[in-house]
Amino acid sequence: MSKTMQRVETLWFANGADVVLQAGDKIFRVPRSILTARSPVFRDLLEIPAVGDKIMDGVPVIQLSESAKEIEAFLKAIYDSSYFMPPPAPISFAEVFAILRLAHKYDVDYLFRRAVEHLETRYHQNLKDVESEDMFIVERITVQLKFSTGVQALMCHVFAVSILHEVEALWLLPYAYYIIARSRLKDLITPNEGWDYCPPYRKDVVFQARTLQVAATDRLLAALTSPSDCPTTDKCNLAKFAYLKRCLDSLNRYFAVDPIHKYALSGREGFVKKLCPGCAAEAQKSYSTVRQQIWDELPQNCGLPEWDVLRAMRKKRL
Repeated sequence: MSKTMQRVETLWFANGADVVLQAGDKIFRVPRSILTARSPVFRDLLEIPAVGDKIMDGVPVIQLSESAKEIEAFLKAIYDSSYFMPPPAPISFAEVFAILRLAHKYDVDYLFRRAVEHLETRYHQNLKDVESEDMFIVERITVQLKFSTGVQALMCHVFAVSILHEVEALWLLPYAYYIIARSRLKDLITPNEGWDYCPPYRKDVVFQARTLQVAATDRLLAALTSPSDCPTTDKCNLAKFAYLKRCLDSLNRYFAVDPIHKYALSGREGFVKKLCPGCAAEAQKSYSTVRQQIWDELPQNCGLPEWDVLRAMRKKRL
């Protein structure tokens, strides 16, 4: 064994550990009984003796292709029951996706499900879950998953989309694409090594989704400010015109591409109070209807099956 190999002490068991796993320059000595009980893929792998196997301290050494960091997170999730707890327990973004990828590859269902549980706190499948996503909740989830901010956060979502495609967790993709598409245009077009995870055709999907999200914001405004035909037509139409003008003058670049966000059209509740009861009810109804339509369209905006199909995929997989 090369002298450059480094033991990972937290995953180097003396008693009952009968296999050494090597990933990059790190080595892990673990009991195969636990590993094979959790993973049928590892069970098959370790049952077949390979020609020319390395031996260390009398036990075989199995070379793995994944990075040392990925393997370490995966093995800790298997051997340390306190390490990878269900949400809202904190866990880093990188660790969640390492566990997700390897749980998928090595067929460890309970870890796959738990990784998905963590990601579903951020990548929603229902509009009502987005409703509760106020700033405090987003900050809490950000802490839990240890997302970075700004461009780094964008690249985390880009990486997420790549992995979610790889493990076929397609039901998490519509909102992940949505989050990427609502980013600043400057961040989307500026070269960054994070885009290496995003093939050109997926970046095309992002820009297509962005265009549709801008159009969706216009649809929401139209739903709120369509001309009134009521006993106080002039009063209601003037209020609608003033609100429309205010929104068009002040709508910032972020919220213009984020129609789902409840803060996208600021002052909406105050504006509705200026309308007669009939127009207020109609404006609220139209707004809610169009907003739900926008949500329902998210999967097709990024070339995915409709929500019902995606939820059926989730049910079958989990």
